Amino acid sequence: MFSKLIKVSAVITIGLLIFSSCGNSDYENLKAENEALKQQLEQNSTIAETVPPETEKPKSEQPLKLTLQEVYGENYGYIETNFTVVNCTDKAINTVGLTVDEYNADKQLIANTYPQMPNRLEPGESIVFDCLHKMDFNLIQYVKVSGYSYYDDNNQFYQGYFKDTEMMPIYENWTKEKQMGNQ
Repeated sequence: MFSKLIKVSAVITIGLLIFSSCGNSDYENLKAENEALKQQLEQNSTIAETVPPETEKPKSEQPLKLTLQEVYGENYGYIETNFTVVNCTDKAINTVGLTVDEYNADKQLIANTYPQMPNRLEPGESIVFDCLHKMDFNLIQYVKVSGYSYYDDNNQFYQGYFKDTEMMPIYENWTKEKQMGNQ
């Protein structure tokens, strides 16, 4: 707005110079209008200085945040893991999915699983994903949540990767003896 008023003021000033040769009364009228616009410009610039800039809501680096990952327990030959995810966007999202990587003892990627929750998740709300992993001490040793996906209310699909998630050992509290029932 400030720049528009400067342009208007400059145009009127140029107009005053052109019309000053036409007649004294036209010149005086334009000069008065120019003074009124200058005062308005000064008022508006003072108002603009006193109005604080609009503060934006801080946006999260990532739309989804992994807040908790834990081994839940053994379930009929499978290890159950839980992952809690929070909606950090300012809008509701739908059909949240995760990419959960499974690693062997050498921490080499051997498989992925893609749990998905059809729920609507409001801003700030969290959801817990339950995942099952084959209980095999010679195969899967670690899991890591590496990615996410979701839909917004306009059915727009989004996907991305979590930064700095940790690889989680899934047998930390389990032994082969415990698996076999020999505690």
